Amino acid sequence: MAVVHSKFVSMDKLLAGFDCNDFYHPWTPNCLVGMLGIAKSCTIGSVRFAASLFMLQLIFNARKADRKYVQNSAKNYMRMVLVLSCMAPLAGIIGCFFKKLFGKFHHFTVVFLPAVLAIFIPLYQIGLKKRELYSLAFFTFVMEYSVRCLIRAGKLELTKPKKCISFMILSAAAMYLMRCNREVTRGITYWFFSPPAVQKPKDGNDNTKTKRECYHEESCWKHAAKDARKYLAFGLAVGMLRPLQSMFRKVFRSPADVFKQLCSLKNVSLGVFFGSYVALYHAVSCLLFRYRLCDSESHALVAGFVAGVAFWFHPNLTILMMMVTAGVQELMKRGLAQGIVPRSKLLFIVIFAVLTGALIHSHIVDGELCHPFVRRMLNEIAGGHDVRLSSTICSRQQELYFKR
Repeated sequence: MAVVHSKFVSMDKLLAGFDCNDFYHPWTPNCLVGMLGIAKSCTIGSVRFAASLFMLQLIFNARKADRKYVQNSAKNYMRMVLVLSCMAPLAGIIGCFFKKLFGKFHHFTVVFLPAVLAIFIPLYQIGLKKRELYSLAFFTFVMEYSVRCLIRAGKLELTKPKKCISFMILSAAAMYLMRCNREVTRGITYWFFSPPAVQKPKDGNDNTKTKRECYHEESCWKHAAKDARKYLAFGLAVGMLRPLQSMFRKVFRSPADVFKQLCSLKNVSLGVFFGSYVALYHAVSCLLFRYRLCDSESHALVAGFVAGVAFWFHPNLTILMMMVTAGVQELMKRGLAQGIVPRSKLLFIVIFAVLTGALIHSHIVDGELCHPFVRRMLNEIAGGHDVRLSSTICSRQQELYFKR
């Protein structure tokens, strides 16, 4: 249920008069008994969610899925189940404690702070690389939610041309930073495509060649087409996987209709975007190399900007925010390499916890603006308790709104 949005009803006034058993555990006045019920539901939901991820990982890595790989993956996802099943009851206990400590609920003590503090306890069960990947994904979703809030408030207007131009500029900056960081930093790359490193001359003398040919073995057209086909197939698979889940029962009854729906522009646009983005980048990069007879990090600025034209095929706000996140990640890598950003584990743990709390808070309090994947994920993990909390806030907000 979507929360009714009104500028006349503040969150603090909305939560006035609520007790913890009205909000967290309405079926019992005892906080600990209520948290045991939440823990049971969350454990079941977490097992289902982790099992689906576990199966997907095995499918995508079938070639290297030997016995040791399966065992390590199973251990990782058992840790994930532990983290996810502990978060909701811990957040509920902390929320009940804040209610008794302050005497009432406040805007950030009902969901945000309990979620931030609850993630600290089981956080060390998550590996460093996965923690970084989750932080980047959560940052993307939080940024998307913030932009949607600005659009709803009338403070920002994003038309298709504006989004496309913004993406082209961000793509140029991100590609340039990725090429610059290749030699000085390592780690995961959040964006789906990582540009190749700057090619050094084979003879080691200078950056010029006598022939106008690139350093890759095959021709430029074959090189661009090869990568474009790979990313086109990947994008088509991702774009068709989601609708295929809902139409799985129809596959055997009416396969022609299913195929027709899967091949709609909405489902293939992501693949077209991926393939055309990579093809344009390689084409411009090779053209600049042949013109200047050398390779340079600055080529990524032009190639990334031109490749951003592909965004017109799939002008999705989430993709735009992913590019923002990729640029921020590369800036962080640069800052860490130059000592501007401190290498503090506690700092990144706090960032991860704050992003997690902000994502859960936005889902509970204002879920209509959250990404559909976030809503489905948290609903499955929480076993429906998130819908109950959101419905409680919505009912209270409707009551106060119509009284005015």
